[in-house]
Amino acid sequence: MFFRTLRCYVRDFEPDCIYSVWDKKLLRPSTNFRKEAVNVEYKANRDYSELKEIHAKDELIMDMLKALGVKVLFPRVMEGDDVIAWLSHTLPGEKVVVSVDHDFFQLVNDCTSVFSPIKKVLVEQNNLIEHTKVNPDNFILFKAI
Repeated sequence: MFFRTLRCYVRDFEPDCIYSVWDKKLLRPSTNFRKEAVNVEYKANRDYSELKEIHAKDELIMDMLKALGVKVLFPRVMEGDDVIAWLSHTLPGEKVVVSVDHDFFQLVNDCTSVFSPIKKVLVEQNNLIEHTKVNPDNFILFKAI
């Protein structure tokens, strides 16, 4: 299913290069810097029990992605979101971030768009307000509030 979906994205977006970013820590012990910065448990209310089955084949998927020439990246003390944000600001040319996470809308600019696979919509600079109901200049403030 993962690779069928990826194939559709490759067909639709025709990328020159694909990056796959995972929230897996390669170095142990490794703690997300956000956990160390606050006195509360970061994402403590999330239920991770159902994710075990979903992520049971992650290692195989990562190996297959590498074999296909996809650049597979892992954060150190950051999160995958941070790596994606860094890539969107660092890589030249047009970029499409594929994610259900609406936080990525803050990355939308003239070179970066976000594809929402659930809604099957490409959010670009010209339709960002339509999807967020917030002026792009205020989006980060809106998310903070």
